[in-house]
Amino acid sequence: MAFTDDELAHIDATVGALVRRRQPPEHLRDKLRLEVEIDGHKVRIVEVRPSYRDPTQETRSGVAQFTYTRTQDRWTLHWKRADAKWHAWKPASHLVTLPALVRIVDEDAHGGFWG
Repeated sequence: MAFTDDELAHIDATVGALVRRRQPPEHLRDKLRLEVEIDGHKVRIVEVRPSYRDPTQETRSGVAQFTYTRTQDRWTLHWKRADAKWHAWKPASHLVTLPALVRIVDEDAHGGFWG
């Protein structure tokens, strides 16, 4: 089952708010912008940039992924490691709410999301 309208509003109020707050200035958004992608029960923050090989093409790079498990009413947080795969973010394994996980990404105390 896809996200309900209420769940989508909650995602926008948390993840969307973070992306809007961290968005580069308007004059730089042709070089770098942040977007939210929703795929099933996965919500991703991605950086979008022009490809260095072909500036007419875009490259998309994952920053953070939030995965919702409906049967447990639980969110998990993942980060993209150097192997280009998503891995569970262990420091946040005890947190299960989206706002708490979004705070982890925003604060980025370990430098795993924003570098």
